[in-house]
Parts: sequence; structure tokens; C-alpha cells
Amino acid sequence: MKKSCTWPGLVLLLALSLAACAAQEKSAKVQDVEKGGAADKASKGERSAPAPQSQPREAAPLQARGVEAATRSAPAAESTVRIAPLKKGGDENKDFVTVPVYYGTDRNRLDPKDPNKGYGPQRGEGLQTGICEVSIPKTHKAGEMELPKWYRLEFSADPSKHIVLQNIAPFNDIGQFAENLRARLAKSPKSEIVVFVHGYMNTFDDAALRTAQIAYDLKFEGAAAFFSWPSAGQAAEYTFDENNMEWAIPHLEEYLKTLAQKTKVEKLHVVAHSMGNRLFSRALLSLRQTNPKLKLNEVILAAPDIDAGIFMRDIAPKISQAGHVTVYFSSKDAALALSNKVHGNYPRAGQGTSLEPMRGIDLVDAERVDTSLLGHSYVADNASIISDMYLLLVKGEGSPVGRCLGKNAGGWAWQVQPDKQKECVGAKISVKKP
Repeated sequence: MKKSCTWPGLVLLLALSLAACAAQEKSAKVQDVEKGGAADKASKGERSAPAPQSQPREAAPLQARGVEAATRSAPAAESTVRIAPLKKGGDENKDFVTVPVYYGTDRNRLDPKDPNKGYGPQRGEGLQTGICEVSIPKTHKAGEMELPKWYRLEFSADPSKHIVLQNIAPFNDIGQFAENLRARLAKSPKSEIVVFVHGYMNTFDDAALRTAQIAYDLKFEGAAAFFSWPSAGQAAEYTFDENNMEWAIPHLEEYLKTLAQKTKVEKLHVVAHSMGNRLFSRALLSLRQTNPKLKLNEVILAAPDIDAGIFMRDIAPKISQAGHVTVYFSSKDAALALSNKVHGNYPRAGQGTSLEPMRGIDLVDAERVDTSLLGHSYVADNASIISDMYLLLVKGEGSPVGRCLGKNAGGWAWQVQPDKQKECVGAKISVKKP
């Protein structure tokens, strides 16, 4: 007997389709603006963004196309803004601050002779490392990703208004990377590293900007780092990203091992988002088979695009042995609802519907936070989540009660309470620990 669609199901599909179409239209408009911006930059002698050097590929299945901008960790179309020159003169930091972020990547380098042209969407030659400089305007608001907007007639990046990737400096080898990072940690107030692993549809630049924004918003006193795997950075390339995510596992494994064992870091934290959770969990579990004593401090799995059944059976019991784990989830995450459909209607861990309490893992319901249309990037876009991460990573407050979280309706998970958290967090921050 043929099954019929329910009205709620049709409404959901229609709403998600409209969101995807809106994202496509916005992307197309921004691309048109960027073309004009590139010409404007050329007339001024500024550097414009190189086009991605991707090879022709088969289009992703129709279901994957529906995911669109759904699982993107970083800003969407506007994030193609590239490196802008720093202001000259002695007051060059008057309008912005510069945040250094270390990176590991297995992407292809767009121009071996010019590192500042960055990295593309294709597979590179194994793990490469380096350091970026990202400028953040002093007018920045926590949880915001200030980028040029076409509807504001902003055709190029202005460091006094926008977050800008200023410089990319690759290291010659992994030894030089570790040595430089050791030296920075020795001069930092805290010998700690926070590593960001991005998700689907992210460019190298996206990951650099997002890492700097997170570190700045958290007032993180150690070193910030990220790992960027060869995501195509395009909406229709979900299956392409899934394949490259698998390919990147040994490279992230090598990167994590270097950070943990060769930098003399005292505390190593990881923040993974969306599909990046699959990559991180696979790399960590593989790494711990050969390095069982390797420990992390705080592990944040934000909106994990992982099969919930596989997560509970294979990943959660093992990953909790490596460090304290926090999983942020939301049943209102429309992006993961789409991913659910792409993967045979099997729930995703980031939806929360199939999760169960487990020792060593704090489940945090983000359903009540004010999110975007797709409700997927709340880990860096929402002030309440950033405040919770601040208490967790910076203040070392591992207890959910100490972080002002309450219980959700079912009582089986913690819940972010925006209406109460601001006052509670302010009180926690004002009280200094002995």
C-alpha cells in the first residue's frame, strides 16, 4: 500500500525548500557583487580573491542539494572575502586587533609561490601547517561575523568594520610548526590550545575567520588553532565533502598528535562542528588506539552531523575516555533535519532525539537559543552558547549547574536558558576563584 505524505511533512519540506532557495538566491547576488568588488579592487591595486580551482565533478544527489547552506559552520556567501592590506602607520591597531591562529590543512595550495592566495577545495599533499593573522574590528559584537554585505553596498573588506584574513604564513615542516607554537605558549598567560574543526561547505578562509572569532569572543588566553580539510565550499557538493572528510582522517590524527605531544601544551581543547564531528571522532579514536594515554581536556561536539545510533554505540563510550565531552544539540536544527533525510531518515546526533545520558558526556539542549533560520551555527553565532563555552573553556567550570544550565522538559539533558543565563553568567564572571 502506497504511503501518503502528511500535511506537517509537506509543510516542513516546503519550508526547507524555501530556505534553500533563499540561500541560493543570496549566494548568487553576493557572487555578482563580488565580481564588481574584484574589479573595484583591481582599480585600487588591492588583492582580489582567487577563484576556487575545483575540477568538474558529478553533481550531488537531489537530496544533498537540499542540504545547501544547511550544515555550514562559518558564514555563507559573504565569507569569500579574502586578504586585505593592513593599515599603514603607527596607529595601525587603532580600529582593530589582530588574532594569530595556527592551522593544519590537507588542501591544495592555490599558488606555491604566493602563500597568501590560500588553499583550495582539492586534496593536497598530506598535512601542511602554518599561521594566519585575522583582524577583528574593535566594534565587533560577540557572536557576530562582520563581513561585507552587498545590501549595504560594501564591495570590499574594511578592517575597521569587518573580520578579515590578513596573512597566511606556511611553515616549512611540522617541526617548525611545533617549535613556533611552543614559543607562543611559553609567552601566553595559559599553556592551552583550542582547536576548531569545521563542517560541510567551508573554505579555508571560512575556518580561519571562524576560529579567530571564537577565540576572540571567548577571550581565550592560550593559542587558537584549526584544521581545514578539503571541503568544496559549495552547496551542491555534500557527497564530495563526505568523501574528502574520510580522506582527511589520518591528517587530522597527525595534527592532533603533534599538538598534544610536541608543543608542551598543558590543556588541549577541541570544538568540532557539524560534519567535522565525524572527522574528529574518527581521528581521535584511531589515534587513541596507538596512543591510549593521549588526553584532551574539554571536547565540544556542536550540532554533530553523525548517525545518532552509531554515535551512541561506537563513539560516545570511547570518546568520553579521552576527556570531558559536551554535546550541543537542538531538535529545531533544520539543517540536520535535511541531513536526516539524505541519510535514509536516520536521526543525527545533533538533533538530540535519539541521545541518552551517558557518564562523562554532558548533553546540552540548545533549542531555546535564538538561532538563524536553519538553526545550525549557534555554537559561534549565539551569545548564550558563547557564554556557556566561556565558562567551560576559560573559567574551567565543568559543572552544568555552575554554568547556569537547567534541565530540559524531559529532565534527561541540560538546557541553555537565555532568560536566566545573562545575569547568572555575569555573577560567575565577577567572582574570582581563590
